[in-house]
Amino acid sequence: MKRRKGPNTQPGLARQHLLDKYSDRPSPHLIQNGHILFLYVTAESSRAATAREIIRCIPEMTEEQAKNKVKLLVEKTLTKYRKLTNEREFSQFEGVCSQRFCGISTTTTVPHAKSPSAEQQVPKLSPLKTRQVARANCPSCTRYKESLKNMRQKHLQIQRSKYLAIKTLIAQQKKKGAIRILNQKLKRKEKQISDLKNLLKSHDAETIAKLKKQYKVKARSHMRLKKSLTHMKREVKSNSADDMDRRCCKLEERINSMNSEIHDLQVENLLLGEKIQDLESEKKLTKTDAKSYSNEMRLMVFDAISNQVPTANIHNLIKKFGLRFSISLSDVPKRATVEAMTRELGAISDLQTAEALLANTHSTLGFDATTQEGIHLNSIHFTTKENCYVVAVDELPGGSAEDYQIHICDSISNLANVYCHFFEADYENILQKMIGNISNTLTDRCAANHAAIRLVCASWNKALNELNCNLHPLETIASKTKSALKEIEKSMGITGKIKGKDCIGANIVVQMNKMRYMDGKGDPRGFKVFLDHNNLPLGLIPRYRGNRLHILFHICGIFSSHHAALKSYLCGGTSCGGLRANILEDFNSTAGQVEMQVLGLLGKFLTGPWMTKFYTGADDQTDYIKCIEIIKETVQNLKDQLHSPAEFLTRTTDLFGNQLNASDKILEKLQQPPKDTVMFTQMMESCLRAVILVLERQYQQYFVDTWTVTEKLKQETTSARSHNMDAEELMGMFSALKKKAPNATICYLSCKMRARKNNTVDYLDSLDKEKQELVIRKAVRLGVIQRRKRRKKQGELQEELHKRQATKERKRSEQERKVLEKKFEELGADKIEEAFPELPEEKMSLIKELLGGRGVGAFICHAWDLDGSRVIFNGKIETFHAKKKKYTVGYWAMSGEGYEFDAHDTDVSIYAMAADVILDDLVVQ
Repeated sequence: MKRRKGPNTQPGLARQHLLDKYSDRPSPHLIQNGHILFLYVTAESSRAATAREIIRCIPEMTEEQAKNKVKLLVEKTLTKYRKLTNEREFSQFEGVCSQRFCGISTTTTVPHAKSPSAEQQVPKLSPLKTRQVARANCPSCTRYKESLKNMRQKHLQIQRSKYLAIKTLIAQQKKKGAIRILNQKLKRKEKQISDLKNLLKSHDAETIAKLKKQYKVKARSHMRLKKSLTHMKREVKSNSADDMDRRCCKLEERINSMNSEIHDLQVENLLLGEKIQDLESEKKLTKTDAKSYSNEMRLMVFDAISNQVPTANIHNLIKKFGLRFSISLSDVPKRATVEAMTRELGAISDLQTAEALLANTHSTLGFDATTQEGIHLNSIHFTTKENCYVVAVDELPGGSAEDYQIHICDSISNLANVYCHFFEADYENILQKMIGNISNTLTDRCAANHAAIRLVCASWNKALNELNCNLHPLETIASKTKSALKEIEKSMGITGKIKGKDCIGANIVVQMNKMRYMDGKGDPRGFKVFLDHNNLPLGLIPRYRGNRLHILFHICGIFSSHHAALKSYLCGGTSCGGLRANILEDFNSTAGQVEMQVLGLLGKFLTGPWMTKFYTGADDQTDYIKCIEIIKETVQNLKDQLHSPAEFLTRTTDLFGNQLNASDKILEKLQQPPKDTVMFTQMMESCLRAVILVLERQYQQYFVDTWTVTEKLKQETTSARSHNMDAEELMGMFSALKKKAPNATICYLSCKMRARKNNTVDYLDSLDKEKQELVIRKAVRLGVIQRRKRRKKQGELQEELHKRQATKERKRSEQERKVLEKKFEELGADKIEEAFPELPEEKMSLIKELLGGRGVGAFICHAWDLDGSRVIFNGKIETFHAKKKKYTVGYWAMSGEGYEFDAHDTDVSIYAMAADVILDDLVVQ
């Protein structure tokens, strides 16, 4: 088979020379050897194809003659000159190529030797003359042709014989390969037989050996008896027939007894074999002391939990897996036990985190909180240079700095307690060492987070480097650019058809997202049909759930690049209650198109490269100090670009200095001339100012001249990531697990999340056998202890939530009371009926008396809020102060002796008393 060259293979010297000089096809009388060689090379070294091409140029030549000519020419050039890099050989090859091709000769196949001068003569392409035809039909030529024909047949026979020999050798080689495979199979079978023999020996080996020994003894005695019987038969020939019969009977009886004994031994051997088979298929015990499950069973459950198998299915799944391997498990944990094992896995995860914190200096502590379904959840983790470990995920009563500080300190203290439980170390030393290994904090920019870190530093008596996430500024950039575009719309008097508080471009993104994903309001099915019809991916428009990093700018870029296709979709289809028509009007407006172009360009030049630069994993992350320097340079580039916003339409590098992809279709569409150049310039300039303002405010502490980078700071921040997305990932995991198991407790979900995020099962597999058994054994007890503590803590949490809820309600009531008091003060007694027409007559008259100062001498029951509880007092209105607009009231407790003995005077505003009448906190007796 001819070797095929790849599509990108460069031609050699010979081929390149022929291609350069002889690629054209001249007239027949000007054909040179180079033209014939070029045809040969082009035909992939096929003489037949080359001959056919020659015949087309020179019809007078036969195919046989052409083939011979080509063969001789190839042998003189391509076969002879192999090293064309040598100048001498290349010049000789070039000389042969430049010679004229010798066409039809008078004797085409005459084997007479020619002189060199005769070979170099250029034949003329003229028709054969009469004497040449006569010479061609001479007897010597005929004999020569016959000899050539015989030689060709002999050559074909030799080729056939060689082909058969090669075929035989190939068959022999295949047989050798088959024999090798059979030998391998034989070795595997012998190994299986050996393993089965060893297995048989391992079960009741002693009993089988004894039986075999007895069998051999009986067999030997049987052989001796048979020999003695034969000997006696020979002896008794001379004895009498009676004696011989008697002795024969005795011997036969002994033989029969021996045979029956041998039969019994064989039956017993078969029974033992069956017993061995029963032992092999016997149920495997999964409990070590008939009470607690073995480590192997716990590890199987841990694997199932880490791979998100529902707890109700783990029992059946493990049992089925055992049966698939012909193993019957004696006992498999059910759902309640599996859930208890999940808490054990959480305890082991705490140990893993504690060991990692003790082993790594200059760790970075990160935390983040969110509220989902009325649960305020806070996650705490720390990162090393290579890994991230989750410390805790718990519910908090609120989102204050004190709540975060208590949670962080308690979580680190819990890690120290866990480590001491496993290894019986000193708690104070372990806690101080853990605190000493934490050098940084990484959070979002939030006042509560900043206050919490200050409280943690004060509690630990240690200064921590307060670092912030480099991705969350993108969300603020999105908000501020929307606000900047909204201000431009107001200044130009532009109003959009779509209702919304954001700019037109952002409103289009929100409403188009409804069209794509929301049933009822939108048309998801029609949108999918449209995408499929236009050969667009179904995920063309990602879900938009507010300002999440780079999403707004990315979607605007997509809308701008596919504007024509989306416009055609909006022109038809369902109306969706007028939503489609409103989107179409704004989508086709000048302001909408320019805003989407501006936001899309910002996505290509700023926010997209920002995500690429800072949203990285632990393997290729950028040093945090280097990130600050990069952001400084970016802010300076933004300021330089502020003077010429229109350059974004021609710029080829992003704001980080990286070259943009020239084949990016979206960027190509975005850099087309805008619909309104003046509007584009104003909007882009306003957005750039907003971005610069956001970055300078959020990185203010790093941009000041007093902030210096020291070697100590570089060393301490080596473990800090450029982002805090590990905490966001935990929040996403919690949402998914809560949706999957809505009735699960927070501590159970926390154990599952920590085990998955920390790869706790891999940590267990990495331990040696002894330590693994110790860890699992102690984790069983610790899981129960932690469950009790968390149940108690959950009760305390509910009490605190009740207290805070009561405080909120009390503050709300006080706010309503203040509003009423202010209203009474503004209206006066005359206009109360107009302001409160729904009040009963009794309350209305009482309020008028109180506001008119005519309530003196009345006995009342008045409810007061004292220390968070509602207390009712008896009282008597004693005097009225007209200037102060207050009553002096003597109050005494309901259980007191009375007005004369226990009353205490208190000044109360008349407006406050009137408000209490409406709120049913004051009643006249």
